[in-house]
Amino acid sequence: GGGRPPPGGAGGGPPPGGCRPHTPGGPPPPPPAPEFDFSWPEETWQPADYPPERRLRDEWAILGFTVGAPMLAMFRHQLPPGLVLSRDLARQAGRRVRVAGLVATSRRTDTADGRSMQFVTLEDETGLIEVTLFPGSCPPVSQLTLGPYLATGIVEEQYGVLTLTAERFERWLPG
Repeated sequence: GGGRPPPGGAGGGPPPGGCRPHTPGGPPPPPPAPEFDFSWPEETWQPADYPPERRLRDEWAILGFTVGAPMLAMFRHQLPPGLVLSRDLARQAGRRVRVAGLVATSRRTDTADGRSMQFVTLEDETGLIEVTLFPGSCPPVSQLTLGPYLATGIVEEQYGVLTLTAERFERWLPG
C-alpha cells in the first residue's frame, strides 16, 4: 500500500482538531494572554452638567443604541402605573395585562384570508415582549416609531413562548 496515510494518522499529518502539540525543537507556544482587570470602580465619573437622560438621548442619536441603562428608563417615571414588566409576564399567563416598551423590531404578514397582521417586539428595562396584532381585534400600525408604546391584551403561552395578543396598541405620549 503506497496510498496516502489518513489525516492525523501515520505520516505526520495534523491530529484531529488540526493542531499539533508543541514538540522539543519546534517553535515555542505563544505566551499566555495578559490578564486585565476590567472591574469598574463603584462610583463612575460623570460630568455634573451631563444628566443621564441627555446621555441616553445622545447615545441613541450617535450610536443608534444605548450603552448604559435601557432606554425605556428615560420614560418609566412618566408612564401610567400598574404596567407589567416583561420579566413578570410568565406569572400572568391567561390574564389581561398592560405593558410598555420601545419598538425593537416588527414585521407584517398576511393571514390565510389575506388580511394583514403584525408582530411587534417591545423592549422594556427587563427584556423583550412579543406582541401580536390580529386583524379584527387590534389592527396593524402602519407607521411604527421607536415609541414608547402601551399594549393591552392577554398573555398567552404556547410551546414555552410568551406572547401578548393585543386588544389595544397605542403610542404613548406624555400628558
